[in-house]
Amino acid sequence: MKVIEVGVKFCGGCQSRYERGSLYEKIRDELTDVSFEYANFDKVYDILLVISGCPIKCADIKGYKSKIIINIDSQNYKNSLKIIKENIKHL
Repeated sequence: MKVIEVGVKFCGGCQSRYERGSLYEKIRDELTDVSFEYANFDKVYDILLVISGCPIKCADIKGYKSKIIINIDSQNYKNSLKIIKENIKHL
């Protein structure tokens, strides 16, 4: 089975309404069969996971390449694992 590769991009955190780093740790700990790395421009990811602290979603994702983009923010972060798992099914 192919390993799912996820690039992670964070917003700047200026108006964060939850602990984004802790959420990322929880996601990584739960999805042990997924490869996570901080996103870079030189790679095409299966998923670009954008973790924003508020609903503005200001993280600049221009130039990143992925099959699927998942935006997690202060309105949906409690369901982030479910959202990611649902998207993995479509790969």
